[in-house]
Amino acid sequence: MTQKNVSQKILLFFMMLSLLFISACNPQQQAVLRVGASQWLGYETLYLARALGFFDSNDIKLKELPSATETLRAFKQGRLDAAALTLDEALLLAETVPDLRIFLVMGISNGADKVIVKNDIQQLSDLKGKRISVESTALGAYMLHELLKAAQLTLNDVIIDSATVDQHYDRMTHGISDAVITFEPIASSLLDLGYSTLFDSSQIPNKIIDVLVTKQSVIDQQPHNISALVSAQWQSLAYMQAKPDSAYQKIVPRLNMTTDQLAKSYTTLTLPDKTDNQQLLSYDSTSSLAPTLNELSSVLFEVRLIQTKPLINHLLTDEFVR
Repeated sequence: MTQKNVSQKILLFFMMLSLLFISACNPQQQAVLRVGASQWLGYETLYLARALGFFDSNDIKLKELPSATETLRAFKQGRLDAAALTLDEALLLAETVPDLRIFLVMGISNGADKVIVKNDIQQLSDLKGKRISVESTALGAYMLHELLKAAQLTLNDVIIDSATVDQHYDRMTHGISDAVITFEPIASSLLDLGYSTLFDSSQIPNKIIDVLVTKQSVIDQQPHNISALVSAQWQSLAYMQAKPDSAYQKIVPRLNMTTDQLAKSYTTLTLPDKTDNQQLLSYDSTSSLAPTLNELSSVLFEVRLIQTKPLINHLLTDEFVR
């Protein structure tokens, strides 16, 4: 072997070693952010962003799950890096995930979450002795708690049927339940069949809030991907405002709704923009989510969904919305 060949091989060896070193020093460039969400119009801005190419699908992977129960399970099992949940579900998760962080507020329900009932139920007191289907999540428990409080009933006055959201339609149409605590697109499907709304989240304003959560360890490892996801959310919101008809046309096939149904449903949901998020995720703001977190934490503790109230002083982060 000539001296020239030996020199070339040595040079090639060190070049390969340098590439390995650079790769090891930049794990975030190789990582994929796995984001999970159940089917819900408040989370559709993420899928709209994907459809419009607002983020790189090689870096951010959206995973649709059949229910919030499955989303929580997948996050706990480490199959997701970020998850779309309601604020109360995030609190439930925070009890076992100490480094949980809420980094984006996606929606505030103002009538989008509903109690759909059969026509023989005309008023809240009529729920006594009736079977109510509800998902066994923090959101389901919170809505049920507020419903019974408004009806001046207790758990002993009703029959609770535990059912995930993908089972709600069949529960009602097959006569298994008299009422169901649900949301879109199931709510519109049932209303179109002649069922009616007895109670909704507009009666408990600013309590049912959709958020994106992750872990501090993921933030440390993938800040670029999380920033890209948040940026895509702002682009989606801008697109929906500028071209609502086009946005709805892209969303309706996924939710199996008409554009009219979707447009009407979005009137019951506030989609916070960047400025709103800066206020909601700051502990120093008068609009901070901190007081709501404290209130929801007390309710979840009262109904024994959590054994201890999680510390909320590090739960919110405005790092990605500034």
